Amino acid sequence: GKLCLVFDRPCPDTVCVSLEGDAIDGDIIFAVPELRFDTLAQCESQLRTVELRNSGSAPVTLQGSTLGGAGAGAFVIVNPVTADEVVPPAGSREFRLRFQPAAAPDGLVTAILFVSTDAPKQPVVELPLEGTRVTQKTPTPEPMQVALGGVLLGSTVSFSAECVNTGSAVLRVTDMLLPAGYAADAGMPAQLIPRRIQSLPFVFTPAVEGAFVDTLRLVLQPCDDTLRIIVSGDVSRPYTQSDADFGETAVCMMRGARVVLRNNSGEEMEILALAVEGGFASRYSFDQPPTLPLTLAPHAADTLWLTLTPQPGDRGDVSAVLRSDVRIEGQLYTFRSALRASVFDGGLDFGGLTDLGFAPIGEESGVVTITGHNRSGYLVRVEELQPGSPRLRIVATEPPLPATLLSGDSLRVQLTFTPDMQGLIADSLFTVVTSPCPVRLPAALQFEGRGDLLPVELRAGDVRGAVDDTVAVPLFLSRDITGMGITAFSGTLRYDASMLYPVGIDADGSLSAGMRARWHSDTAGVLVFAADSGRLAGETDMLLRLRFLVLIGSDSVSVLRPGAAAFSHPAIAISTYGDGRFTLTDFCFADGTRLLSTERLVNIHAGMVRPSPVRGMARVDVTVESDAALRVSVLDMQGREVRLLRDGDAAAGRHEIILDAAALPAGSYFLLFRSSGGTLLRKFTVLR
Repeated sequence: GKLCLVFDRPCPDTVCVSLEGDAIDGDIIFAVPELRFDTLAQCESQLRTVELRNSGSAPVTLQGSTLGGAGAGAFVIVNPVTADEVVPPAGSREFRLRFQPAAAPDGLVTAILFVSTDAPKQPVVELPLEGTRVTQKTPTPEPMQVALGGVLLGSTVSFSAECVNTGSAVLRVTDMLLPAGYAADAGMPAQLIPRRIQSLPFVFTPAVEGAFVDTLRLVLQPCDDTLRIIVSGDVSRPYTQSDADFGETAVCMMRGARVVLRNNSGEEMEILALAVEGGFASRYSFDQPPTLPLTLAPHAADTLWLTLTPQPGDRGDVSAVLRSDVRIEGQLYTFRSALRASVFDGGLDFGGLTDLGFAPIGEESGVVTITGHNRSGYLVRVEELQPGSPRLRIVATEPPLPATLLSGDSLRVQLTFTPDMQGLIADSLFTVVTSPCPVRLPAALQFEGRGDLLPVELRAGDVRGAVDDTVAVPLFLSRDITGMGITAFSGTLRYDASMLYPVGIDADGSLSAGMRARWHSDTAGVLVFAADSGRLAGETDMLLRLRFLVLIGSDSVSVLRPGAAAFSHPAIAISTYGDGRFTLTDFCFADGTRLLSTERLVNIHAGMVRPSPVRGMARVDVTVESDAALRVSVLDMQGREVRLLRDGDAAAGRHEIILDAAALPAGSYFLLFRSSGGTLLRKFTVLR
């Protein structure tokens, strides 16, 4: 066919365009050749979704759906066809199917989903269904019994419990409810294989003396169950080594403590190895390393002296463990005792972040009092306090500085703050201490600045473009508001709908780059934009960009008018809006220069993409009536070029363009043909 366009301004003209297309029959198929479910135990079920697509050009009516086959009872159609449903060309209908193996025996379960239609060539569409059912059984109905016999206190005993999974389902050990002193060995299997004898390894480190009977519980899946293991034995203490408490130590000091090793039995024993373990082991050292092996006579004792040397940056608990490897009556045992210490930094404790309140922007607040406490057992010498910024001013301290604070004493600090911006402001107060250790420690503070509404101008930028170009309209803010915690905003942009067609929104490189931006428009030329799920941030004044496809239009210049903007911070007010201008280049002017020509537009013709939808390779025919340059590219729905298929001279005649869509994500695209004879678009869809 032929389409003719009559223009009355700015240059009277008539342009005719040839139209052509390919007719195709309806084709309704499932997106996958068969639907396979996982292997499931009798207590499980699984829901899967499959898509029935109409890739033809005519609508197809779905009249019903049912299940058949030997295993049909194990499957359920969650959303069956209960009345006629029309699937339009390029449309689809989802079916949700559930596999419930409880209604089937062990092994492979198969069925078929039948969908009846009004299509003469496809009265019934079939989809094979497949799943596998297995059965979970508890390895042993009664608790397993493990007798450890005599166990030495402080030693670590490894033991195993053997079991057989007599079911057909793989048992997964998802949790272990173990009493204190028990742990799963690193070799513990994460699952129990059907019909296989497997050992479940554990380790036990007793903490108290005497007889014990403990129950270990293993939580099994996929069907909730519990495997119980009863462990019994008797704990005795032939050897002891004491803990060492180094107490509170200043970070710049050293402190010593002793550990007593004692043989409580009537037999001689040997200490073969002594080692300090744990994350802070390097802070501890032996005053005089013992000569090993160290022999302890029956009922004898020995003493070891250790020294704690804190490192810069140590604060709070810096404990470790002293491990002893002992040979008793030919058997090797491991014993551990605690080395406890707390390192004090020599400063004052102001209790974490302190909120000072709020004040008007640019005005000094009233006097606020904060208190630091000497929670150590040392004398603390405070020389001075240093504000972290000029916004803070020290009014007075009690006691006056410099001052020496006894253990339990406090330092009261009176200060003021002057906000220089709206919102919460972080700052610090530094304490300079010379004793017991020279340190300069920060106390975290925050306060809020409040004031009148902050006026901001929102302005659209000027852009230029020719027909078929994709242009980006930038929106700018007149002042920096990124420090005010903006988490959402919205607004509008009015434009000439005869010249511009909105295709997307772009936040890259703008203040909104970390946010989720979205948009919609109407036919009257109003685009509504918004962003949220992030925070306004960046080093530019550009809020975001709005993308448009350039049309022929009714004029050469149009106004871009932002409006109705709002931000999530209540103190921000849009005071003014600044219009931008879009200028259409290569347009017709008073001297008769024209963009379109009927002689040139008929030079290029293109067929439809086939096959359609595209899953891999596709082809399209293009005919050039006379020798010309030919450029063929793929555009996404935002008008961005994602692939160049051809760019060069083309002789008159038919040319075949090959499109490899294997690397394109699923979705809709355009083929753009450009030549000296005009521009054509062909839309196609990629499926996965």
